[in-house]
Formats: sequence, structure tokens, C-alpha cells
Amino acid sequence: MEQPERREGFLTVKPTMWRIGLVGCVVILIFFLIAISAIIFFIGRTPYYRNLVECHSHIQRIGDAVGRYATKNDAYPKSLKDLVPDYIPAAVLKCPADESAGAVSYIYRIPRPNDPPTFHILECHNHQLRKDMQPGGWAYQKNGQIVPLIQEPLKLKR
Repeated sequence: MEQPERREGFLTVKPTMWRIGLVGCVVILIFFLIAISAIIFFIGRTPYYRNLVECHSHIQRIGDAVGRYATKNDAYPKSLKDLVPDYIPAAVLKCPADESAGAVSYIYRIPRPNDPPTFHILECHNHQLRKDMQPGGWAYQKNGQIVPLIQEPLKLKR
């Protein structure tokens, strides 16, 4: 049997160069993925973000408990302390970022029937990213959604 004729030039040089380029791109991609995962890992471990995530969980649990209470009693609770211990434990009423001595960290407003679905039932103002910003946090709306409270720079008195 005759072997096919091999030609020098385009096909013999390019595959080797393509392989080197491909390996280089894969190595760079792996490096960036490791760097991004390390950044996400360390940011998630900072106290500010850990408290923010835990506060979000507390707001969700309190909001759900308010809804269950309202369904069972045909009225919203008069205060968040009415939810303890039947609907939630007392520890959930304290934001992890709140350093005050009070037992309840969250601002609670009883919604009226004519309030819009975006009415804030619960709010937390205990999270301050920087000293020159107003405290922010989370708000639990009447429709069950949790929205962030926007942090704005403080207006300095001149």
C-alpha cells in the first residue's frame, strides 16, 4: 500500500502552534477562575457581608411569621414580640449587626388594607458599609419581597 504524500507547510506547523495557544488559554482561564473564587470566598467571610446575609435571613423568617400570624388571627401582630415563641425564636428579632441592648432590632409597621404591595412592613437600618454613608439594610414589603435599602453618602454640614 502506498502512503499518502505528506506536504510541509501550513498543516504541519499550525497544529503545534494551536496546541500551545490552547494550553496557554486554558492555564490563564484556570488562573482567573481560582482568583475569582478566592475573592468571593474572602468577601463572603468578612463580618459586614456575613451580617448582611444573616439579617436577610432574619427578615425573611420574620416576614413569613407575620404572614402566618395574620392568616391564623385575621389581623397583623401589634408588635414583633407577639410572634415569640409560637412563630419564631426571640433571637431572630435581633439583627446580627445591631450592637444595642434592645431585644428587637427591626422597625415594624402594621400595614393597612389600602397600602400598596410595596409598603415596607419590616426594615433594618443597622448596616453601614462606610462611615461616610447612611446606614442601609433590608426592607420586607407587603407583597413578600425583600429589597435593599439604598445607602447614600451623608450630607456634610458646612
